[in-house]
Amino acid sequence: MKKIWLVALSMTGLIGCSVHYEGGSYDNNLLTQAIVCCDTLEDAPWVVLELNENLKFDLENDSPVWEFNTGKSYFSALKFSERSGKVSLKIRSLMLDGQVIQPSIDLLDKNYQIVETITTKQFDIRFSDAFAKTRYEINREVDTKLTPYIVIYGDMRSLGEKVIIPHPAKLRAQESGDPLPIVTDPIYRVSAVGTIDIQVETLTIIGSSSYKPSSIESKILNVQPDTEKYYYLNIKNALIERDVSKALSLLDEAKALGIDGAKEVFIKEINKLY
Repeated sequence: MKKIWLVALSMTGLIGCSVHYEGGSYDNNLLTQAIVCCDTLEDAPWVVLELNENLKFDLENDSPVWEFNTGKSYFSALKFSERSGKVSLKIRSLMLDGQVIQPSIDLLDKNYQIVETITTKQFDIRFSDAFAKTRYEINREVDTKLTPYIVIYGDMRSLGEKVIIPHPAKLRAQESGDPLPIVTDPIYRVSAVGTIDIQVETLTIIGSSSYKPSSIESKILNVQPDTEKYYYLNIKNALIERDVSKALSLLDEAKALGIDGAKEVFIKEINKLY
C-alpha cells in the first residue's frame, strides 16, 4: 500500500486555460483546440518496439491526440515485438521543470479493444536517484500475446492541480524521530505535456523452449501436438487473415527449427492471396 506522505494533491490552482508556475507554463488551449488523430485507435501511428527497448520521449503539442475517458490527451501508441511473449515493463512519468503528466495506460488486445487500464493511482512516486528524476513509476509483467498494444496518455481531470512531494529530509527525520528540518517541499503542476520513460525487457520469446503459451495457444497446441503441424496451421491462418508479417515471422521460426515444409505452405497460401 502506498504511504500517504508520498504525494499530496491540492484541489486549487486550475485557473482558466493557461496555467503558470515556477519553472514554466503550458497553454491548455493548444490541447483543447487540437484535432484527434484518427477515427479509431487502430489507425493511430503505432510504433513497434524491439525485444528489449529503452525509450524516453515527450508527450507534447506535436504528439497525436485522442479523446480518452479521462479527457482529451496527447498520447503514444506502441506495439510489442511479435517475437515477445511475456515482458517486464517499467514506465515512468518524470517530474521536470515544475510539471508532470499524471500517466494512464491502456493495454489493448489484437482487435484494439481495452483489456486493462492502469491509472495514476496504481503508480508509485519515486524520489530522484541515480536512475531518474523524481517521477511516477510502475513495474508490470505483461503477456503481449493477450495485449500486444499499449497506449500511454495523460489523465486530464486534474490538469493544473498541485502535486506536493514531501522533501526527502523531512521523510528521513520522520523515520528517525529527529526534529523536522526547515526545507521547502517540491511542488509540481499536473500538465498536458511532459516526459515519459519506458523500458521493455522480453522475458520469453515466441518459439523458444521457455515460452509459456497463452490459454488460446495451448488449445491449439493440444489439438496439433506435432510441431510441424502447428507451424503449418498458424502460417496458413495468418495469411488467411492477411497478416503477412506474422506469417513471415512464423516461417523464420520454422526454418530455425528445421521445418522445411513450412516454406511450401507459405508459398501455397501466399499465391492464393495474389
